[in-house]
Amino acid sequence: MVAVFGTGGGGLNLASGPYFPPQSPPATGFNSFTDSSGQVWISYNGSPWVRASAFSCHISRAAGYTTSAAAIPFDTIDNDLFGAATIGAAAHITAPLTGNYILCAATCYQSGANQDTCVTFIRKNASGSPSIQGNVSLTTGIGAGWNVGSLASDVIRLNAGDVIDAYQAATVSRSSYGGSAANYLSATYQD
Repeated sequence: MVAVFGTGGGGLNLASGPYFPPQSPPATGFNSFTDSSGQVWISYNGSPWVRASAFSCHISRAAGYTTSAAAIPFDTIDNDLFGAATIGAAAHITAPLTGNYILCAATCYQSGANQDTCVTFIRKNASGSPSIQGNVSLTTGIGAGWNVGSLASDVIRLNAGDVIDAYQAATVSRSSYGGSAANYLSATYQD
């Protein structure tokens, strides 16, 4: 049995198979194509066209680091099919398309014996002020040996070429609580 919905004017017609852009994707770089219905398609280095909603990127920090206020030097690319991630001292994700993105960043550090605070920011184009501010984590009298984390998440509109990074601010210099599950930055294209 074949299901056919809305057989005219751009409706979904499962009998005819999936739609793909008519031209082959260029062999190099990040490329996009908008079809007559307004659907955006993306390709990277000649890969097959996929809907733009397939774009996601995730970078993390596996090794420990020490900071009180700095951009997180992510060292691992966990997911990046479209070449948007840069790792190292200036780690960031570059938006390949203009649109809304779901952004999320998390940091975690080892608390000290005294009161500590930690907050995670997501910054757009490495500006001094945060585009998204996460929760402020506070330790009071819990002592050393506890791990304190902060999470920032929101939907934000980015232009193609905008970069986002994660920034951690703490009251004192502390060592990170290691591992990619506790220190990461991710971006997913929404529309």
